[in-house]
Amino acid sequence: MEEKNITESKTFERLNQYKVDFAYSKNLFYSATNRVNQEEKQYLKYRKYIDIAILIFTLLSFSSAISPNIDVLYLGIFAFIAFGLSVFQFINIKDFSKNIEYKITADKYLTLHKNCKNLITKAEDNLISLKDLSKEIDNIQLIQNELVETSPKTEYCDYLEAKKQIEEGNFEYTQDEIEKT
Repeated sequence: MEEKNITESKTFERLNQYKVDFAYSKNLFYSATNRVNQEEKQYLKYRKYIDIAILIFTLLSFSSAISPNIDVLYLGIFAFIAFGLSVFQFINIKDFSKNIEYKITADKYLTLHKNCKNLITKAEDNLISLKDLSKEIDNIQLIQNELVETSPKTEYCDYLEAKKQIEEGNFEYTQDEIEKT
């Protein structure tokens, strides 16, 4: 029996679909990383302004206590405002540790994407058999299943950003490859 060209097989077609799937997935998690980075920058910026306000009201409270000409009412008002701002900051503490999870997951999908590209190259150069290619795809599928189970949840805006990046040609995929997945 004559073996057909590996690049014309359904197995090879599936490998190409995985490559595009992984491109979307890595972009999804890189987009989530970028979103969380931007949120963290905004958060730290507003925290800085609140810190400055707390410092000013604390200094005003101390100066009111030191100066005999200032009414005790002002001391209480300034101290209360500084306390209120401190409580507000404490209540609004945000955790940006998911950023690391998004980055790690994106890097794992990047690795899978590169593995697919390497296998495609080997298949196109006839350096791998169809049987070996099938085994490699099975291994990739196992890794992907584990990733899907352990990946942090993303937001819809991350998906839209990843899709936009690919559609704008930020990656080397043809429209035909994208439509086949």
